Amino acid sequence: MNTIESNKLIAKFMGLGDNQPYQLWEHIRSNAGGEETSLYFDNNLRYNSSYDWLMPVVHKIKQLGESENVYSVEFEKLKLTDPIERIYKVVIEFIQWYNKLGRKLP
Repeated sequence: MNTIESNKLIAKFMGLGDNQPYQLWEHIRSNAGGEETSLYFDNNLRYNSSYDWLMPVVHKIKQLGESENVYSVEFEKLKLTDPIERIYKVVIEFIQWYNKLGRKLP
């Protein structure tokens, strides 16, 4: 699975569906603050390169409460200082495993 396909897998897991462009709320980092909607296509998704994108995915996975699986151990080992590539790999493996189980997201 290439990076674009992996990012699409994560987007679907996060509830963004299959339709492009994906509409995402983003916090604007400026003196004024606030939020805006941004549109992203498959090749613009940044789960593989941005902790700001990837950590909400990790948080969602941890909230699922899948404590009886090999990935719960992997997620407990993850640290914020880990390279993003390692976290991204564990996230992709978890989503693939979760999808094979046929689980429905809450």
